[in-house]
Amino acid sequence: MAKTSSSHYALKFHRTSTWTMFLVYVILLVSLPDSSQEDCHCQNGCTDFPGSPCPGTTCQPDWFGSYCQKRNIARGKSTSQSSELQGYGGPFPSDKAVDGSTDQTLQHGSCTHTGDTTSTGAWWRVDINTTLEIRRMRIYLRRQNTDRNMGLQVNVSDQLCYTLSADNRQQTVLNIDCGEALNGSSVKISVNGPYLTLCEVQIFQCSNGWFGDDCDKQCQCQNTTEVCDKETGNCRGGCAAGKHGPGCQQECNDGWFGSYCNKQCQCLTASEACNKETGHCSSGCAAGKQGPGCRQDCGQHHYGVNCSSTCGQCSGTSDCEKDDGTCTQGCQQGYSPPLCKMCAVHFYGPPCQGCGHCKDDSPCSVLNGTCLTGCKPGYEPPLCITACIPGRYGENCLHTCGHCQINGSCNAQTGRCERNCQPGYMGPLCIQECADYTYGINCSSVCSCLNQSEVCDKITGDCRTGHQSTTTAAAGASAAHQGQGYDDIRLIVVSCLLAISCVYAVITTATIYRIRRSMKILKAEQMQQYSTLQVRGESSVYDVIAERSVYANESIQRHGDQDPNKN
Repeated sequence: MAKTSSSHYALKFHRTSTWTMFLVYVILLVSLPDSSQEDCHCQNGCTDFPGSPCPGTTCQPDWFGSYCQKRNIARGKSTSQSSELQGYGGPFPSDKAVDGSTDQTLQHGSCTHTGDTTSTGAWWRVDINTTLEIRRMRIYLRRQNTDRNMGLQVNVSDQLCYTLSADNRQQTVLNIDCGEALNGSSVKISVNGPYLTLCEVQIFQCSNGWFGDDCDKQCQCQNTTEVCDKETGNCRGGCAAGKHGPGCQQECNDGWFGSYCNKQCQCLTASEACNKETGHCSSGCAAGKQGPGCRQDCGQHHYGVNCSSTCGQCSGTSDCEKDDGTCTQGCQQGYSPPLCKMCAVHFYGPPCQGCGHCKDDSPCSVLNGTCLTGCKPGYEPPLCITACIPGRYGENCLHTCGHCQINGSCNAQTGRCERNCQPGYMGPLCIQECADYTYGINCSSVCSCLNQSEVCDKITGDCRTGHQSTTTAAAGASAAHQGQGYDDIRLIVVSCLLAISCVYAVITTATIYRIRRSMKILKAEQMQQYSTLQVRGESSVYDVIAERSVYANESIQRHGDQDPNKN
């Protein structure tokens, strides 16, 4: 029972401790300062800091400027002076000039005062304890006896910063600018006379990350941990992205971005002004570009908008143009420029490979390589790549080889048998049977049957009636060949005689025609001459013509009465 109770309390204690640790963690988390507000010194809140000046320009103690980033670094520092006035409501120690009060009435006890009447040069000094760049100060002088301030000088360490002119000797609040930042660890104020009264001395310096006369400009350094020059804003490591110019205060021009604004955007929409810090393009990168600011070329074998396209089959190891994908060194075999993605003429795919042996060298289908016009002789459809199988030939392998001697195969294009025909066949294609009375390979053998009129087997030469003896067969063959030779000679002679007879008949007919025509013309001429004569016997010419006429008629009559067949 005791053991059970102990376990119960232990568990309860464990739970209580866990909740306690959780509450402590939450409290610590809530109590952590907001990093975005830790550099704000506005008195009335930092809601819009650092986007806008402090409301009412009211700053926390020792902070000044519209953004409350100008700090008085002299406040509370170690001071000294040449002497101290005694009496007159004193004391007037040197630290009264850095107590934070700007009351300029000596009797109110907030001013210093030297009192060595034997001294010809009174002075006051504040030590900063570290070497800084000092340029701007504000000095509150006593309202009375301003003539004592004639020749007042301000030095940063041993460097002259300011001299009060005679024209300004009546001023009691001096806003001092050294003209340039002076490196020093102390500030000394002196006059030529024995009396120097200072009611407050403020030495200003911008907080880290701010610069300018009023410390109202933020540093814009590329290295966010760098403290820019508190006078010029210059960043040794370069300006932040999107900034350039003096103090890195100018935004990049449209179309440019990055540190020093030296990077040009490459947006898809040419008129777009990219993000001046990152170079991001809302419309996307221009063709061929990628990465921050769209300044990187597409990777190898990629191109186009967002580098989303793949290069084609460029020649060798060359890459394509990053904007449009053009293969600058040409395509691999079989591909068509400029992108080298489509197959060239007489190729198909992908991958692009050569067409087969299409008829008339016509292109094949770019999709599957089919020869649309058919194949050249010797190749099988549809691709026309495979040669005809043995025993086939011609276009699309449609024809069967003849009776070739070697395995029945022929030339796949022409169908011609590579060697001899099988016995019983002849001709280049070996499809013509042997002529009667011949047989064997190329029909080169003559039958030798006992019955000479018998047609033997054209393959083997076998005869049903049996074969003649070798001598008889040879004689028969010789006689047959000799008789066949005589018949050929007689045929040639008869043909020649017939040709000669035809030529003779044509010549004879033409001659007779010309003779008859000439006679008709002659007779006509004679009759014309005869008609001009008056009477017979008046002229000897009449008798001659008449006799010639009679003779001609008789001659023609005799020729017409002859029978040509009798000759």
